[in-house]
Amino acid sequence: MTIILNQTRQERSKENLISFIRTTSPSGLTIACAESDQGVMANGGRLGSRWAAKSILSQLVKMAAPKDCPYIYRESICQQDQSLFVARSNQSERLRALLAQSQKLVHLGGGHDHVYSLMQAINRPLLVINIDAHLDTRADAWSHSGNPFREFSQTTKLDFKLFQIGIHPFANSLSTQQALASGEMHILSRKACDHEGEVRAFWNKILSSLGDDTILLFSIDADALAVENLKAVSAPNHNGLSLEFLHRQMNFYKQLCEERSQPQIWGLYEFNPLYDDVSGTSARVASGLIYEMLLVD
Repeated sequence: MTIILNQTRQERSKENLISFIRTTSPSGLTIACAESDQGVMANGGRLGSRWAAKSILSQLVKMAAPKDCPYIYRESICQQDQSLFVARSNQSERLRALLAQSQKLVHLGGGHDHVYSLMQAINRPLLVINIDAHLDTRADAWSHSGNPFREFSQTTKLDFKLFQIGIHPFANSLSTQQALASGEMHILSRKACDHEGEVRAFWNKILSSLGDDTILLFSIDADALAVENLKAVSAPNHNGLSLEFLHRQMNFYKQLCEERSQPQIWGLYEFNPLYDDVSGTSARVASGLIYEMLLVD
């Protein structure tokens, strides 16, 4: 190996992901950015997640690119100035096109309301693995970040199964725990996540629920993570999941996608950079998750 002692900053940057992320010519790896937090505020949450993509990607581009790094396509598919309903329709259409071209896609919010557009875009029998402290199945009459799964269950005509991991009983009212209009909802509580046997049994239930044509979606609400790991959210989690636990679930999902020859479809939502520290610690954690999603097999 040649030893380089006079490398310039510009030359060094060519070894970072900033040289491999582009906004033209979609590729097999995609980051679709939903830059709106209207749904969060409609749910009574704090504004700020509209800037999540900018904050997280500013850390991602600094990371070293792996050997033979593929290009990553980035596109903003939703902006704050669009109405909630116009944004939802436009997103679904654009996500459907991007999914057709992607082996791995990350939908980066924004509030968790955006997952509705991703589920709608898939347009196949669907099994969602949702890592979250909240069920996001509120029974409110209006659309927001707290009810995308219940609303989807009311509109989809396809098979729908929802597996929730990390749920806090104290953070979910009884009405949110009601049966969905269609499909199934299964819950693994935060407490149960500490017991490997219960986690394994839950994944076995996921496996037994898969049809031949089912598509798997892995959604992460950032407030599922323990506040000491990621604090930049609207609702910090004082007893959240560890990064180690999350990485294990992500690896299970990757293995399933490989076995089923389906694209990896990820959602990451509810990050709020206004509550990060000056070092961007939470943004670094979130960017590390995206690196794992797109560049680690």
